[in-house]
Amino acid sequence: GYLHWGHDITPEENQYEAGLGFAISYKKNVDFIGKDALLKIKDKKPKKKLVIFSLKENKPGFPLLLHDEPILSDGKIIGRTTSGNYSFNFKKNMAFGYIDSKKILNRENIEIEIEKMRYKAIIESKPLHDPNNKNIKL
Repeated sequence: GYLHWGHDITPEENQYEAGLGFAISYKKNVDFIGKDALLKIKDKKPKKKLVIFSLKENKPGFPLLLHDEPILSDGKIIGRTTSGNYSFNFKKNMAFGYIDSKKILNRENIEIEIEKMRYKAIIESKPLHDPNNKNIKL
């Protein structure tokens, strides 16, 4: 999916936490704003990580994923969603969210709390995407 500025990526996260490290090049001998700061964190393990979730419940609009829903692993909060909605292309309720890299205990027992109810979720290990951007052009 496409990241939403202000929700999925903000000044609070760095490029490595957001999974955008591939877009940074240090090959050119050119300084840019923030280069020194990025070099300091480049080889450190990110404190949090942006991941894609899909819910096992897959009805359009139910449950209604928006943002800031707690993400739990084994009943403990490990992060919050940043955005979410039903994907008609993939027929899944999906969400982006940041999880604490140290707190994820069990990838098999993930839940997202929406309107005081917990829903089983799956961490999508590969990005769901439309490689030719066909669906966005409809």
